[in-house]
Amino acid sequence: MKHILHLILITMLVAISQVHADEYTLGIEDVISVSVWEQPDLNSTVTVGPDGTVTLPQPVGIIRAEGATTPQISDAIREKLAPYILGELHIAVQ
Repeated sequence: MKHILHLILITMLVAISQVHADEYTLGIEDVISVSVWEQPDLNSTVTVGPDGTVTLPQPVGIIRAEGATTPQISDAIREKLAPYILGELHIAVQ
């Protein structure tokens, strides 16, 4: 039951964040929060650096963030995690 509630919460957060996500592109010094369901070691809050990238825990590593929307960041994280995590990935980027 706890996992179902957690999944519902993440789904709601993703839906809420996507309402405005398509309208805003990230810039240098923007702060984003990344949550990966059932992967607490991958959750983090990071700042877009002067080079336009963010560094997330391995195996994700460095992702280009400047000029990207939060759904694009989520897709980039999903792409990097796909070889390491089986099943559907639920990622929230805010």
